Amino acid sequence: MKCVINVFLLLFFFCSYALSSNVSKYEIEIDKFPVDYSSFIESIRVGGLGDAEFSSEIIEVDKNIIKVAIHFDLKGKIIRQDDWQVQIKPKFKPIFNWAPHLTPSDNHIIAQHVFRTPALIAVNQQQGIVIIPDLDILANAGKNKWYMDMDAGKNIFLLGMSESRISDHVLYERCPGAIYDRNVEFGFYIIKYEEKEELENPFRCPLKFMWNRWGHDLFIRSLPLNLEPYVKYTYDWAFNNWKNSVWQEFVIDGRKVGAPVFIVNTTQSPNYPGEVNEREFRSIWNQAWFSSLRSASGLFRYAKRTANKDLLEKAILTKELALSFPQKNGFFYGLIGTEMYEEKLNGKKYNRSKGWDVYFWVIRIGIHILGMQSSLRSIFWI
Repeated sequence: MKCVINVFLLLFFFCSYALSSNVSKYEIEIDKFPVDYSSFIESIRVGGLGDAEFSSEIIEVDKNIIKVAIHFDLKGKIIRQDDWQVQIKPKFKPIFNWAPHLTPSDNHIIAQHVFRTPALIAVNQQQGIVIIPDLDILANAGKNKWYMDMDAGKNIFLLGMSESRISDHVLYERCPGAIYDRNVEFGFYIIKYEEKEELENPFRCPLKFMWNRWGHDLFIRSLPLNLEPYVKYTYDWAFNNWKNSVWQEFVIDGRKVGAPVFIVNTTQSPNYPGEVNEREFRSIWNQAWFSSLRSASGLFRYAKRTANKDLLEKAILTKELALSFPQKNGFFYGLIGTEMYEEKLNGKKYNRSKGWDVYFWVIRIGIHILGMQSSLRSIFWI
């Protein structure tokens, strides 16, 4: 099948089918869906919210997309409940799982703060499903915070509501304190597909759906916003005002290369009155999280558009650096760094670089183990 997103509204008005029910508050019956999902989903279990009255509605968006809406009637009460969740269990065994954030333990969640492309995906060679929170309902959720999670080992999608806290770097954990003082609406979409083309690229269909449902209109509304001054300011900062700290240019095997440094801090500002103290070893990265080559692609297009020869050269030098990264036993090196030394001035220690004449290569591996609620990260110095 193919997702024909541009006829969603037509399908909604002429082909939609709504099913309202007072299903048990712990399970939504799959066999009462308006379209057949019996080979895709084994169960949808909904946790209770205190003693609030539960109801659900299932709407057919098209033959491959349904919307599940959940309602809790608090009847004027205030309910305190630390965690509430929906558990969706696929009926098939996936060979590929994807979630937009790391959740290395049972208490970690994909908090609403990182709902940039909120989708949970599971596919095998024959079929796949995608779960997408209903962002229209979320926009009116008030102080009740939504989350997602995926337990690939148990083959369960999780959607829910809870307070959260940042426990480490970019990881979010549930924490107590959620209060519900008005009727609660919650909802999500389920997309199913079986076509080979979509199974091979499971991101295409949910991206189309989100663009047509929300992204396009948001983009049109933002068109009066001129981003050009912000782009120019950023490049002026990096390649003019802070050039001596940001731009790194050196030679590898007789080839001139260059790129912006991985990170700078306040002490490296041209206006800082004190001594420079680099936060960590000086480095340039080309891996999934931080990629100078990815940034250079945008710089290249900007330079071509503005006929800026200096920025064009910098983009090309960044490409040359990426091409010079060696391989070892099938691994690409992820970053290049310089040796550092510690200098003591007036009784204080400062972290300094020895410069690019003494560089080394690093393999940085970040592995999200599919099928486990775990992540493993290591740095190998080779």
